[in-house]
Amino acid sequence: LADVTFKHPAFTVFSNTTKAPFDLATIKQVLVDQLVNPTFFAQDLNLMAEQGVTEFVEFGPDNTLTKFARKTVKDSERTSVYDFASLQKVMGEEYAVN
Repeated sequence: LADVTFKHPAFTVFSNTTKAPFDLATIKQVLVDQLVNPTFFAQDLNLMAEQGVTEFVEFGPDNTLTKFARKTVKDSERTSVYDFASLQKVMGEEYAVN
């Protein structure tokens, strides 16, 4: 992370360690802390739902967090993106490659 330059995100991204949005000034340390400290994923899901988030998209090799979100935030749409085909499905037909 020492060589990575971060920019302000286009949307709010929450840290599972601090239960707060990432701050550009502390993002590197918070990401390091997130590797070795407990996380608050369920609390973050509920916080986002309270703020009106209704759709969650998981990017990763499987749908473990999507399953967890289904149990935690019941009135939401949950999607897993694990390969190019599933990304195309989420992004819509205009991104389809023939």
